[in-house]
Amino acid sequence: MKKSIQQLSFLSALILAIFILQGCSEESSVTEPITEIKTESPFELYLTDCPFEAEEVNVEIIGVVLEDRDGEKETLTTDSGIFNLLNFTDGIDVLLAYGNISLDNLKNIYIELGTQNTIVVDGETFPLQLVEDNIVKINVNVDRLDQVEFLVDFFACTSIIENANGFFLKPVIKFIGERDNDVELVEDFIEGFEKCYELAFPISLINKDDEVLTANSRNALIEILIDNEIKDAVFPINLLDANGDPVQVNSLADARIIQDCELREEEEEEEIDELMDLLNKLEECYDIVFPISLLDENNNAIEANNVNELILIFESNTIENVEFPIQLIDTDGSTININQALDLALLDLDC
Repeated sequence: MKKSIQQLSFLSALILAIFILQGCSEESSVTEPITEIKTESPFELYLTDCPFEAEEVNVEIIGVVLEDRDGEKETLTTDSGIFNLLNFTDGIDVLLAYGNISLDNLKNIYIELGTQNTIVVDGETFPLQLVEDNIVKINVNVDRLDQVEFLVDFFACTSIIENANGFFLKPVIKFIGERDNDVELVEDFIEGFEKCYELAFPISLINKDDEVLTANSRNALIEILIDNEIKDAVFPINLLDANGDPVQVNSLADARIIQDCELREEEEEEEIDELMDLLNKLEECYDIVFPISLLDENNNAIEANNVNELILIFESNTIENVEFPIQLIDTDGSTININQALDLALLDLDC
């Protein structure tokens, strides 16, 4: 790292000034301006990660180097060691490297990885062998380093390859930008899908230049994510669930719901609980006329002949709608036709 004039001793500064003045007097009578020495500014790099289906993903990080557009490099002070990436998910990050730098812009970040990389699955520890070089180059596009804190995201889901020979690490690390920005990345959604589903290719993504980039395999998808700044995806995105059944994602709103298996299960449980409450209240005040037909995500009709079948259908299927009308019998024997969901909300359930 360059030293500033203030850090030089008085004698060194005096000798430097004499040489500059002599050079000017020999070449020209006009005094040339002294090249301005860049002032240093603090820089901090934080690390975060997306969740992965394992107990631990331990990666050894040795060093961090910054590079500007002129090819000038500066080494940061790195908190070297082994990081369990799964400790830094859901908005949690960790200070990875820091220092005072004299760079005005940033083109690349280089992260050096060690060999002490492991993954823990079902209580058993496996080596996580690097597939390629241990220096990970991260493309960065920062014109002016006006901020101090920046963030990189280590995509464990995309970086880990499992085959018959074990687990391997092909690091995918993206520069997110300023640490305090609440950025929602398409890459996060793609990774979230892989926790619960199998990606069905081709998948097309849109980069910052509005170019459509199509991946026909997982390796091609990883290359696109590494080399581009992705701003959107081409929908629908097709997935396969654990049973091999197709699941279609039609928007980022769908992706927010579907990317987290546990969240989805919780939402389904809440829906079933709400249905149970509604059915209990209906049965206290009315007799439900069966059969009732429900529509799943493929618009297939599923018929329920009693309350128990109705609950089982909700537990075993993704229900998108109900076939109306539904008939209820009031305590006085009169028939009530429910023609839409709003009619249910307007019923008197305080009988």
